Parts: sequence; structure tokens; C-alpha cells
Amino acid sequence: SVFLFGFSFDVDSATINVPSDYPTIQAAIDAAIDGDAINIDAGTYAENIAINGKTNLLIQGIGDATIIEPINGIGFAITNSNFITIKNLKIHTTGTNAHSVWVGGSSSGNSAMSGLTVQDTTIIVDGYSSGIYGAHSNPAHSNWVIGGIGHGNTITINSGAGVTGDGLDLYDVSASEVSYNDITLNNPTASTNVLWFSELSNLNNL
Repeated sequence: SVFLFGFSFDVDSATINVPSDYPTIQAAIDAAIDGDAINIDAGTYAENIAINGKTNLLIQGIGDATIIEPINGIGFAITNSNFITIKNLKIHTTGTNAHSVWVGGSSSGNSAMSGLTVQDTTIIVDGYSSGIYGAHSNPAHSNWVIGGIGHGNTITINSGAGVTGDGLDLYDVSASEVSYNDITLNNPTASTNVLWFSELSNLNNL
């Protein structure tokens, strides 16, 4: 509810459809308010998507037919946002530091993120990058769910320029769950499926 000049009224969450309501995912996210759902139709979207200052958004496709495929760089860059859900997508990124999902932390001048959910998504990375990367942070990120029973992600990391990234790089992510994901490293070089590390914050309830 919103209180304005003595009157109270409800602001209902909306469903935003891409591309029928907005031609790009970025335009839909920019227009979204707290609690909105963004439904993305089948197609290939050559976008580097930035989510900044958003709360409680659902971003979902229809499965592998909904492809996020930027020419290079990060797929989803999330900063200063909480309770973001990404599901039923295919994300394909190429290059160095071209993470499919990147979350900023205090080390990058951003606030820690509470509530990231990534489920039922196919992630393919070609290069020295991660499927999902949580930047170092104090305080810690928290309340993340990557996968889960019946909602695991399929993550494939392919080599690029002779080096291979990690499936998941989770720095300072506390009180969270990572489970039921299928992670494949092709020709791994100094890489691992999951790197879950305490750098700037203590971790608990993993």
C-alpha cells in the first residue's frame, strides 16, 4: 500500500512481457517496479543486462528457447539489488570476465545482495569467466539459492584463449544453498566446479 495526502491505495505488481510490452529485456527491467514479473518470449537477445537498485523481481523465459547471448561481456550484472529471481533461461557468454551472472559487492563499491535465486537455467561460458560470480563483500551476501531440488541449473564452461573459468565463483556468500546443479568444465585449466570462499566476511549456514 501507498499513503499519499491522507489516502491509502494499493500498487499491484505487474507482468511485463518481452518483446510485446518492451522490445528489450533491459527496457523491461528499467521500467519494472518492486514485485514485477518479466516474462521473456523465445528468441535470442544480444544484450548485456544491468539490474541496479531493484528489489523483488522475477525474470523468466520459456527454457532454452529464450537465449541471452551478448556479443561479449557479462550476461546479467546485478548491483545494489535484492531478491532477484532468474529462471528458465539459456545464458551464453563469451570472453574474459564475461560471467553469465555477476553480482557486485563491497569490493566493487556496491552493497551486498540478499536474495539471489537462479534456477532451471542453462549457462554456457566460452572463456576465462564464471557461470555465476559473487564479488567479495563485507557484509556478506546472503539468502542465495542456486539450483535446489527439481530446479538445478546446467552449467558448461568451455576454454577460451587457453584458460577455463570456474562453474561458480562465490565470494562471501553466506546463509545460502547451492545444490542439484550439473557443472561441466571442458579442458579445465586451473579451474574448479565451485569455488566458495570467505574473503572479507565470515560464512555460516551453508
